[in-house]
Amino acid sequence: TLFLCFCILLCIETIRNRFLRGVLIVLLIFGSLFCDWALLAPVFTLLFIWARDSRPRKQIAFAAAAVLYGGMAGLSSGSLAETVGCAVPILTAGFVILYLYNGQRARRGRSFSKWFFYTFYPAHLLVLGLIRILA
Repeated sequence: TLFLCFCILLCIETIRNRFLRGVLIVLLIFGSLFCDWALLAPVFTLLFIWARDSRPRKQIAFAAAAVLYGGMAGLSSGSLAETVGCAVPILTAGFVILYLYNGQRARRGRSFSKWFFYTFYPAHLLVLGLIRILA
């Protein structure tokens, strides 16, 4: 899914023919149906590239992402709690990014946080995979 999202960004930045660019983006979105985060990740990618440098657009993008993700979760489960439970983390991330992040890198601890996140993501996937195998 991440590769397809990257390809969408690549299409947006490199293909000048609007029709061809649109067709390729639609095909990439449909290609995500065979991946995790089907449809959602490509649509989120389009939302956030649209919002790029505009704070009001970013607010709209986070709200739309919360509605889409919460709505899809609610439709599949039929549970209002699931809908809200999926929308709130996206809204929280939006609040933190838009109102608490100043856009500057930390002055201290740069190499620690860089290597922490480089190792955390694959390590947590490994732990989750082991739990799944052992459970």
